Amino acid sequence: MAIPPLGKLWALARRVEDLFVLNEKVTASLTIVDERLRAIEDRLLRLETEQTQVVTAAGASAAQMAAQVAGNSLFEAATRLAQLETRVAGLEGRRGAIPPPGDGS
Repeated sequence: MAIPPLGKLWALARRVEDLFVLNEKVTASLTIVDERLRAIEDRLLRLETEQTQVVTAAGASAAQMAAQVAGNSLFEAATRLAQLETRVAGLEGRRGAIPPPGDGS
């Protein structure tokens, strides 16, 4: 009569052993998942850093281009003013002094 309780005890011990094996497998799987998540996190941090560098470089390039465009526009305006001044000086030389506006003579 002692055999049925021993059988139940043996079955329980086998189930507990199976649970320990399953626990080891789950722990190993979770460790692998944790390592992969850490690798992904590291890659994301690197990408964020690189993105910041790209944005900074793009901002610097945009500022440089804006300064260059402004400089070119100012240079062109100055050149046109110089040409106009040359023309006015040439006209003054041909006709004499141009009377100031409002002078009725």
